Amino acid sequence: MFIITSLSAVTVTIGTGTGTTSDLPIRAQSSYSYSQQIYTKSQINQPLGGYITSLSFYCGSYTSFNNSQSWTIYMANTSKTSFTSNSNWESFANLTEVFNGNVTFVSNGWMTINLTTPFYYDNVANLVIAVDENTSGNAGGARNFYAFT
Repeated sequence: MFIITSLSAVTVTIGTGTGTTSDLPIRAQSSYSYSQQIYTKSQINQPLGGYITSLSFYCGSYTSFNNSQSWTIYMANTSKTSFTSNSNWESFANLTEVFNGNVTFVSNGWMTINLTTPFYYDNVANLVIAVDENTSGNAGGARNFYAFT
C-alpha cells in the first residue's frame, strides 16, 4: 500500500494493503537492494498533474530494520505499464533523484518520506518509483510491507 502526498494538495492512496511483500520497496533481508514500481495513471486517478512532495509506505510488524535505512529514491513519468523482466526497468537516465538520506520505519504503520526535491507528475503518463537501499548488511530476515491488491 502506498500514498502520494500533495499532488496539488491532495493525498492519493493506492491499494487496500491486504497483501504483503518482503521485496518492495526494499528487500531488507539482503545487503543492498534496488526496486522499481509502476503506478498507473488510473491508479493515481487525479484530474490534474502536480508536484509530489512525499511518499508513504505501510510497514508490517518488525523487530528491526537495522542496516536498511539509507535510501535513494528516484521518480519518472513513464509509458511503461509493467516490467517484462528485470532488464526491462525504466532507464536510469530517465529517473530524477527526489530523496537521498535515512528513513524512519514505523511498526504496523505508515512510514512517510518527505522528498528533498518535489517531483512533477504530469498526469499523462504512469509513474515509476525506484528505491535504492544503500546500507551494507541485512536486517536479519524478511520485513513486510503491505502491498497493492
